[in-house]
Amino acid sequence: MNNKTNSTLPPESDAAKPEQVDETRRRLGKVGVAGSGVILTLASRSVLGGWGTCTGSEIMSGNLSKPGEANPCGCSPGYWGNNNGYATWTDQLGKLISNDHAPTDLFKDVFVDYFVDTNTTLLQAVRKEKEPKNLCGKSAGFLQTAAFHAVAALLNASVYGSRYPVPLGYQTPSGVRTSFNNAVANCTLETFVTAVDVYTSNGTWCFGDSHHGI
Repeated sequence: MNNKTNSTLPPESDAAKPEQVDETRRRLGKVGVAGSGVILTLASRSVLGGWGTCTGSEIMSGNLSKPGEANPCGCSPGYWGNNNGYATWTDQLGKLISNDHAPTDLFKDVFVDYFVDTNTTLLQAVRKEKEPKNLCGKSAGFLQTAAFHAVAALLNASVYGSRYPVPLGYQTPSGVRTSFNNAVANCTLETFVTAVDVYTSNGTWCFGDSHHGI
């Protein structure tokens, strides 16, 4: 995966508005995550001819009158770990990101006790700065990658919800937490990473840039 980012955040688009609610998706989303048996069917998205650039003002506007299919939204782990992503994260986009998911929050308090240093923060996890515990017979590098995807998925679910083009059980912060924790408990981290590593597909947008999430 290539975590390509821009040096500055693009300006927000006043013309872009959130997607019209898909009632079928809303009903299916209530299924959530049950144990390790998650729904692995991706939310239906069109990568051509969609509308919206996934900016903060677009997501916050609450206007659901825009016809057609909205572009999918999601920022890569590399974005959330760099300086631009950190600025977005701490600004919280008008509190779209929960106060429970601050960069300084401990990974073990949001997910599970995963790192050798129990004081590892979410920011350190997404920047791959700390050593994971010996889990599931996986290499330290893979375990770091799984954790940095978990943090990015948590933030994307918090900001974008159903616009985040991942399986339905992963489109809420609680769903991401449950899915990752189950993956650790059941040693199915590959399944988790495959489900949330969507940044090079689906025409994913990140804050006004169709390539920012790649």
